[in-house]
Amino acid sequence: KGFVFDNGIISCVFDVVLLCPEEDLRKEAVEILRQLVPRREGTWCSFAVLKKAEEILASSQGGSKRMSEDQ
Repeated sequence: KGFVFDNGIISCVFDVVLLCPEEDLRKEAVEILRQLVPRREGTWCSFAVLKKAEEILASSQGGSKRMSEDQ
């Protein structure tokens, strides 16, 4: 943990949250980001990325629930 200059795992794990169609994998990615706090890789702050990832996951879950309720 701490700070490194290289881009490492944070951006890659965040890509999973953004792009993966499987909800279970997105949840796992958020858990990994939780374990990385307070790591910082270049401009990537794990805490800030975690908060955004949680927002994305919550909104995608809410959207899925709303769609199933409408049907």
